[in-house]
Amino acid sequence: MELMKKQMNDTSTMIDKYVNETELQDRTRKARNVTMSALSALKDVQSAVLHNKVPGETATEFDTDFLTVLLARQENWQLDGLELKSKEEDFMFQLPDNMHELIGIGSDGVIDTQIYHFKNNPYFWASDSDQVTSQVIGLQFTQADQSEVPINNLPDTIDLYLVNPNASSSPILPTIHPVTNQTLYAFNWTNSNASVLIQVDSDYGDSNDLQPEIEVCIQFESPPNATHNVRCKMLPQVKSSNFSGWNGSDVSPYSWLLNPDDVSDFGVYYFTVKRLQNLEDLPQHVVYAFEAQCIYWDDEQEDWKGDGCRVGAYTSLTHTHCQCNHLTFFALSLFVLPNAANLVKDAILFLSFLDNPSPW
Repeated sequence: MELMKKQMNDTSTMIDKYVNETELQDRTRKARNVTMSALSALKDVQSAVLHNKVPGETATEFDTDFLTVLLARQENWQLDGLELKSKEEDFMFQLPDNMHELIGIGSDGVIDTQIYHFKNNPYFWASDSDQVTSQVIGLQFTQADQSEVPINNLPDTIDLYLVNPNASSSPILPTIHPVTNQTLYAFNWTNSNASVLIQVDSDYGDSNDLQPEIEVCIQFESPPNATHNVRCKMLPQVKSSNFSGWNGSDVSPYSWLLNPDDVSDFGVYYFTVKRLQNLEDLPQHVVYAFEAQCIYWDDEQEDWKGDGCRVGAYTSLTHTHCQCNHLTFFALSLFVLPNAANLVKDAILFLSFLDNPSPW
């Protein structure tokens, strides 16, 4: 056990040293070799710890300032619907209900789970690591002989939850249409592989009786109206009875997750927020929009990719929900979308409505 703690601290020290280097030449081959060597040594030591584990025994958890490792042994059937999380619940994996069948192992026998939680990106030296804006978590299965169980292309997804401790946001500023008097918001959807979350925050109260019904409509490159829009969403959304919140991750009922396959174009989108129940104006509110993409580390290509993963419905600015059909190391690429309003462009756009205004 003391050897494991020492190896954990040595791994953290080596990786953290290079994470904090600022010179680009130090983030190349030497940094890569340090990361790979440290992770390899860590796996050797944790194999010894798992050798003495009993199926169903409480997971062994090791912590440093940079890295948390959880080691557990289960009987194969215990994987079904299993939740794997840290004591602080700053991350969690939730396995499908028929996990042992999905990965092609019988109900008998034992399997080891190894979970990693890096406070910083251990693959910081990769050319595309600027995508990573969150902490990094990983899950691996091995059999009793320490042979790895490959998890790829599952028909059901594995749910991942990760806290975003450094998340920050800035609201989208509205623009008033000079003819129709619409209040318009805009964002620039730049990443065709990312989802966009629109969130409307206000003091609507927790009771459904106090929550006004609103409609959010979006349109590509021009303001939406009753007949000219890409898509509309009625809010508040109904909370799922299967999810009551995880570590404070109570998703706002006034949020709308748009996935890439929901639209056919990427670029500037205008949207409106309209109250439906009566003619009263909405209470004081602010609107946010951000892009989110669940990404994973490809060991063979040594870069971050997004295929096989999608952003889950329980994502917010402070909590990430990913759904993936394979296992490796995972992270989030999250960017708050800046205002897309360009006053000159908007002025020209608004003038085009003078001859044929389309008020709501």
